[in-house]
Amino acid sequence: MVCSALAISSERIEPRPQFSGGLPRISSSTGKSYYAKAGSSREREQYVGEAESLKAMASAAPGLVPSLLAFGIVDEDREELEGTEGCPFFISEYKGITSLTENSGAISGRRLATKMHKI
Repeated sequence: MVCSALAISSERIEPRPQFSGGLPRISSSTGKSYYAKAGSSREREQYVGEAESLKAMASAAPGLVPSLLAFGIVDEDREELEGTEGCPFFISEYKGITSLTENSGAISGRRLATKMHKI
């Protein structure tokens, strides 16, 4: 389903891409990588909350968190919907983050918290 969602959303992401790979990391023919996931209809609220949270964090701390590129709901025929029925999908930048030291994790956490409290 995510590949179908990517096809639906591809023009919003980049022109004429071809995607490969598997969840959660999808690669495009341009060499860019994306984080993508898809859920069931009963997970819709969770996906909406995650998408809204990611948008808020990216707005507060650009570059620190991945940008949300596409979010939507698709039906069984993989047509994008605007209503509440259907299955959610989510596509964002892929950040190749390695393990953080305790100190660098604390610094990143403080930076994000400081920026979030300013909005």
